[in-house]
Amino acid sequence: YWRDMAKPWERQAYLRARAIRPDLILKKELLLNKSLSFEDLSELKDIRCKLLRKPGPEVIDIKYAPGGLLDIEFVTQTAILTEKILVSATSTFAMIDALIEKLPAWQTSGVEIKRSYLKLREFEQVLQLSSAHRTGEAKKQMPAFTKAAALLGMNADSAWENLMSLLENSRQRLNELDPTGLKI
Repeated sequence: YWRDMAKPWERQAYLRARAIRPDLILKKELLLNKSLSFEDLSELKDIRCKLLRKPGPEVIDIKYAPGGLLDIEFVTQTAILTEKILVSATSTFAMIDALIEKLPAWQTSGVEIKRSYLKLREFEQVLQLSSAHRTGEAKKQMPAFTKAAALLGMNADSAWENLMSLLENSRQRLNELDPTGLKI
């Protein structure tokens, strides 16, 4: 099934899978045997478009914004499948490192994407610690955002600008590297 029939999104999801029992481990080489077709890339492009949410003037979803965490993960996984790069680790960091090592186009942009991913993940986690509930949504006027900004050594306005800049930089880099050709 994995070699011949799995949908591209299933193959993408399996890149991140962790085995709960050693005897259940699937060789990830099977995911790379089949190239992504034009139709597969179109399907992944459509999925990426549906997942992303444009930030508003006062609200940003760190996970779902163009250039956000999910966007970085999605483009990274698509590139791994497109280029057929075997990565045993399941982390986005390890996948970005593999792309940086193997592909010239990723050597500069990949380093920037990795830096943005780390900063976005840090901000998401501090925001969650500052909030009474789990959230990846940042609201500029929200007390939890102000608290998260202070924990990161910034005021709310500079944290907002920093977050917007990270997302924009990441979005531009992903537009250069996305194997589906999507420009957001």
